[in-house]
Amino acid sequence: MSAGINGAHFWLPSKALPTNKAELEIGQPIECVTTAVNDGAQSATLRAHPKAVYEALTRSGNLAFTSLVPGMLVNCVVDKKVENGVLVNFLG
Repeated sequence: MSAGINGAHFWLPSKALPTNKAELEIGQPIECVTTAVNDGAQSATLRAHPKAVYEALTRSGNLAFTSLVPGMLVNCVVDKKVENGVLVNFLG
């Protein structure tokens, strides 16, 4: 698995894949949660079961703007359509 972090390795065991794993394609994005981290090896073990991903979603009360990183999944609500996209509200 690649998460876009140089020097870090991510492992998604077969038993941690969703039940429809036969439908997965090489290079396909997949939502995962981290289940274990090994700092010494710069590696993390992931899980992709939909229930685990849903339960791991960020909650606006636990997150500061300075904690946001590219690729982070956040809950948001569309506030307004604009010419080149949409404005959303999150973090409160």
